[in-house]
Amino acid sequence: MADPMAGGEIFYVSGESPVSVLAVVKMIVQLMGRQDLSPQLPHQPTATAPIQRPAARKIKLLGWQPRISLETGLQKTIAWYRLHSQQSA
Repeated sequence: MADPMAGGEIFYVSGESPVSVLAVVKMIVQLMGRQDLSPQLPHQPTATAPIQRPAARKIKLLGWQPRISLETGLQKTIAWYRLHSQQSA
């Protein structure tokens, strides 16, 4: 049941644990079986840039919670992309 006080708020939709962009990219490379690819981050944040970790706890006010893991979601996304990219070729 959604909290009536949630109106007009900003929510981050994510899992419970923070994950870096590099970790997501590495997971995608692995799930796609593309060990020939090597992710690079040419524009690393400086030491003065804060690490942002949006709190996903707040979205629970809406009664939302993740039903699948990041890895499962990426697997499903990759499968969908492979199916649809072949159809449009």
